[in-house]
Amino acid sequence: MNTETGIKVLKCDVSVGGQNNTIYPTLIIDKDEIVLVDAGYPGQLDVIESEMNKYGLSMSQITKLIITHQDIDHIGCAKEISNMDVKIYAHEIETPYIQGDKTPVKLAKMEANINSLPPDRMGFYNMMKNIFPKLYVHVDEQLKDKQEIPFCGGIVVHENVKSFV
Repeated sequence: MNTETGIKVLKCDVSVGGQNNTIYPTLIIDKDEIVLVDAGYPGQLDVIESEMNKYGLSMSQITKLIITHQDIDHIGCAKEISNMDVKIYAHEIETPYIQGDKTPVKLAKMEANINSLPPDRMGFYNMMKNIFPKLYVHVDEQLKDKQEIPFCGGIVVHENVKSFV
């Protein structure tokens, strides 16, 4: 692989529900691998690729995708990326939500409080309820806390307990 090793941060601007937001998917690069950490919002594949192009890289060079957690801005383009023959990694706690075996935590919280959601949140809830099933993706390898993944110099996995608080 002909590229500079290290970490590259991708700045991806997006407008969601009329609010502007910026997310930062990240590339970890060594001589053999280009690992994308998180897959942005749905429909952002071209934005991610455009950001990669700024570093002289393309989507076809991604070898692995690590999804840090189940939020929509982290799994949004994962299915499309998996169709590029990229291996998907996620923590074993997050995997059932990413694959659709369990309802994502934030969506489940909205469902539990559906009768008390304000009208402006109902539209957001309906959008989330409709879009999540289209985003679920198979996780090829489930990771464990403190596991070291043997690429890019070794990446140590840490459980993200904040998702469940």
